[in-house]
Amino acid sequence: MLEPAAWLVASAVAAVVLHRRARSGGLDVVVWQWLWRAALVVVAMLAVETVIAATGGPLALSGAVLGVGSVLTTLAVYRGLVHWNRDVTLTAAPGDWSNGVSSLLTGVALAEVIGARVSPPGADPWALHGMAVQVGALVVVLGTATTILVISGLARRALPAVLIAVVWVVVVVDGWSEVRALLTEGSSERLVLAAAWGGLAVCAAAISTVRVSADQRRDASSVATAVGAVVVLFASLVLVVVDAAVPGGPSPVTFTLSLLAGLIAATRLTRLVGELADLADSRVEARTDMLTGVANRRALVEAVEATYALESSTSLLVIDLDGFKNVNDRLGHAGGDEVIRQIADRLRRHLPADALLARFGGDEFAIVLRGTGLDDATRTAHDVLALLAVPVEVRAQRLGLGASVGVASNELADHGTDLVRRADTAMYMAKRAGGGVRTYDAAVDDEVQRRHLLLEDLRGVLLDEPGAARGTLVVHYQPQVDVVTDAVVGAEALVRWRHPVLGLLPPMEFLPLAEEAGLMPALTAHVLRTAARDAARWPEHVRLAVNVSATCLSHPGLLGAVEQALATSDLAADRLVVEVTETSLMRDPEVAGDTMRRLRERDVVVSIDDYGTGYASLAYLHDLPAHELKLDRSFTVRLATDARTRAIVSGTIAIAHRLGVEVLAEGVEDTPTLEVLRQLGCDRWQGFLRAPAVPVDDLVAGFTATPAVPAPRTGESALQQRA
Repeated sequence: MLEPAAWLVASAVAAVVLHRRARSGGLDVVVWQWLWRAALVVVAMLAVETVIAATGGPLALSGAVLGVGSVLTTLAVYRGLVHWNRDVTLTAAPGDWSNGVSSLLTGVALAEVIGARVSPPGADPWALHGMAVQVGALVVVLGTATTILVISGLARRALPAVLIAVVWVVVVVDGWSEVRALLTEGSSERLVLAAAWGGLAVCAAAISTVRVSADQRRDASSVATAVGAVVVLFASLVLVVVDAAVPGGPSPVTFTLSLLAGLIAATRLTRLVGELADLADSRVEARTDMLTGVANRRALVEAVEATYALESSTSLLVIDLDGFKNVNDRLGHAGGDEVIRQIADRLRRHLPADALLARFGGDEFAIVLRGTGLDDATRTAHDVLALLAVPVEVRAQRLGLGASVGVASNELADHGTDLVRRADTAMYMAKRAGGGVRTYDAAVDDEVQRRHLLLEDLRGVLLDEPGAARGTLVVHYQPQVDVVTDAVVGAEALVRWRHPVLGLLPPMEFLPLAEEAGLMPALTAHVLRTAARDAARWPEHVRLAVNVSATCLSHPGLLGAVEQALATSDLAADRLVVEVTETSLMRDPEVAGDTMRRLRERDVVVSIDDYGTGYASLAYLHDLPAHELKLDRSFTVRLATDARTRAIVSGTIAIAHRLGVEVLAEGVEDTPTLEVLRQLGCDRWQGFLRAPAVPVDDLVAGFTATPAVPAPRTGESALQQRA
C-alpha cells in the first residue's frame, strides 16, 4: 500500500486538475468547485499526516487530524455530489443538507455499535470514536456517490461507473483490513484513510475529465430525498433497538447519535409532507380558473388528450358570450366578473355529471362531453344556448346575453389540440354569423386557416418582424376632381398589400382581419406616414384624404399618428383630409366630436365619409366641425335615372353649402351622372370615370395633364368660387 506521502502527491495533482475543471465553467461547475475544496482538505490532512509520520509525532494528534479532515472532506464531497449536474439539475434540494447530516450521524452510530462490540478490551474509547467518525464519513460519501450514479443515469456510462467502483474497492478492501488490524491488534488506521481519501481525490479528478453533453440532463424528483430520509429514520430506529438488545447494553453515544439522526430525518419528512401538500394544492390551482373555480384551459386540454388515450368518443363545445364588452362598459370589470361567475355556476349545475366545464379566459368557456357523438353534442349546444338566453341579474339589473357555440368531435380530429382548434374554429364561424351554434366544417376550416396565415403575415408586415418575406403595404391614390375646372385637387389614399404569394390584395382582403385583430391603429399610422411622404411631392393645391375607421377614431394614438406623419413629411396640416365614416360618428358621437375638434385645432380638414348611409341627423352637420361631406356611391349610381335620389342629393348639397360645408361625390362612373352633379352645384367628385386608384407615380404624371387650379378655400363651395 502507498504511504501517506505518495497519496499526498497524488492528491495535490488531483486538486490541480479539479481546480482547472472548476474554472472551465459549465452547468456542473458547482460540483467541481466543491470537489476541489474537498481535495484541498485532503491535501492538508495528508500533509499533516506525512509530517507526523516523518517526525514520529503522537498517534493521538494523527487521529484527531484525520478525524477532523474526514468530516470536512465528507461535507465538501457530499455537497458536490448532490449538485451533480451532468444529468440531473442545476441546484440541490433543500433537504440535501439534512439528509447528509442525518446520514453521517447514522453512519457514525453504526460504527460505534460495531466498534464497541468487536474492539479488544482496554481499547482507547476516543480512538474508537475517531474511527467511527471517519468510517461513518466514508460510508456517507460512498452511499451518496452510488445514489447519484444510479438516479442520474451515469450507471449506464462505463467510465464514471468504473471510477466509482474503484473507490468502493479501495475503501472497502483497504478499510476492512486496516480497521480489523486496529480493532484486534491496535495498529494505526492512517494508511487506510490515506488510501481512501487520496484515492477518492484521484478518482474525482479523473471523472472531471469526462465531458457529458448538456442534452442528456434531466430533471430530478423529490423521491430520492424522501427515500433517503425514510432510510435514515428506519436505520436510526434499528440501531437504537439493536444497541439495546445486544450484550453490553445500550451505549449513550450510539443512542444520542441515533436519536439526533432520527429527529433530523423525521423533521425532514414532516416538512416534505407539507411541501407535497403545497405541491398538490399548487397543481390544483394550476388547473383551476381562479375567478369561477372551474377548470382552466390547461386542465381541459389534458382532459381532452386523456380521452384519446382511452379511445372513447368525445365532443367539445367552445362558447363565447356575445356583447360581453358592453357588460364591462356598463357595470365595470367587477360587475363583469360577477356575470362570468353566475354563468359558470349556471352551466355547472345543468351539465351532465361526467362533463368537464372549463373557462378559457375572458368571456369564453368550453365543455368536454365524454362518450358523446357529434349529434348529441349539437343538441347539448342548443340547450346551452337556451340556458344562456335567460337574463342574468347583477346589481338589480337584468342582463340578456347571447352566445356563439362551436361544436367539434374527436372522430375526425387527430389529437387533443386539434380538437380544441376545430371547436374554436366552429365557434368563430358562429360568431361571424351573428351567434348560434355551428359544427366544425372542414371547408370553412381551410378558409379560417388561410385567414389566420394571412393575419400572421399582416402582423409581421406592420411590426417589421424579421423572417420570411411577407410582402409590403403600398398606397394607391384615386384622384378627386373639381367639378367646374376638371382639375385634380385631391387624392384619396387607398391601401393595397403586395403579397409575395397572393399578389396585389385589395383592402377588403385584409382590412377586416386587421380590424378583428386590433391592428387598425398600426395600419392607419403606416398609411398616414406613407401617404404624407407621397403628398409632399404633389402640387401645393392638391389635398391628401385618408380614411379612418371607427376603432381608430376612438384610439388615443390617432392624434399622435397624424402629428408624426405631418412632422416627418413637412406636409401642411390643411392639405390633410381625415375622412370619418358616418356610422363611426353615430357609434360614439361624443368621442367622435371631440376627436374631430382636436383635429380641427391642428388645422387638419375633416370629412364625413359615406354620408347618407348611417341615418345621421342633420344636427350633426351643425354640431360637428366638418368641412366636407362625401356622398355615398349608393346615391351617385342612381342620380341620373332616379328623380327621388336626385331630389335628396340636391337638398343635401344645398343644406351643406348653407352651412359652409363642401360636397364631394364618390363612385362617379359615367358622364350623365357628372353632368347632374355639375347642375346641382357639387364641389368635387371621384370615380372610375376619371381614374381608379393608381400608384403615386401615375398620379403625379397625371397632374401635368390638367390645369393647376387651387382647391376651394375651407367653407367655400365651388359655386361660390366660380361666382
